[in-house]
Amino acid sequence: MECRIGLDIGGTKMLLLADCAGQWFEQQIATGESITPSVIEDDLRRFLRHLGAPTSSAGFAVPGLIEQCGTVLESDVLPGLKGWNPHGIAEVGGVTAVLNDAEAALVEAAALWEPDATAAVVGAGTRIGAAFQVQGTTLRSVRSLAGEIGYLPLVWNSRLEMLDQLAGGQALLRRLQLQPPEIQQRAAGGDEQVLSAIRDAGMALGLGLVAILHLLSPALIGLYGGMLDYPGYADATLAAAHEYGLPHILSGCKITVMEDHRRVVAKGALRYAAHSINPQTDK
Repeated sequence: MECRIGLDIGGTKMLLLADCAGQWFEQQIATGESITPSVIEDDLRRFLRHLGAPTSSAGFAVPGLIEQCGTVLESDVLPGLKGWNPHGIAEVGGVTAVLNDAEAALVEAAALWEPDATAAVVGAGTRIGAAFQVQGTTLRSVRSLAGEIGYLPLVWNSRLEMLDQLAGGQALLRRLQLQPPEIQQRAAGGDEQVLSAIRDAGMALGLGLVAILHLLSPALIGLYGGMLDYPGYADATLAAAHEYGLPHILSGCKITVMEDHRRVVAKGALRYAAHSINPQTDK
């Protein structure tokens, strides 16, 4: 038995996912801004020892700019990963693939779309990211920077802010001076200050979606990421998109929270690496 591996390496946690002949295993590990490649590789080795089976492929999804050879050129979310290339980890057999985390989500989502769909995925996690498909083709710029929606400037309370600074998890924690479990607890208890901050963050993301809607006129927008777990965030996102989007464009676009959105990046990384071995398997 061989296992296919997918890693979603995020700003607060890393999800390791394995498909071993149809049997799934997963582990979630805390990360943080100071995480280093050696720590990630050690965590991966422990996960592989627990599986006790060889790997046929491993996909690494990283928030940042990835060079074609698999080297992390830049990562605002995890700056310690700059220059890292996971290729060559001795314990990882088979094919190793490295890609941007939003593009990994797009790989997983596109497996369910029509082949010629124009669509987008938008991730709301530590920061905000996106990836786009236009008539079945993944949209990339000359330097593969397409999708940096987190740098979209918005005027908010008479100040110019980036979408990351308004809608992302890092910004919410800084604004409330609380950690995620405390935010969840206070939100569940009806703390209006916390709920208002969550709604504001969701509204900001909705304005980001309006920009995507008006630029691409996609048929589908899939949302994923940890911010969607906060009560009221997704509702505020959808409300803002429908309030400020052009009705004719909105009528042709379905905006949804993606199924299994917490695992979609790891699944996409796994699918991407496995597809590198056999393009006829796992679209």
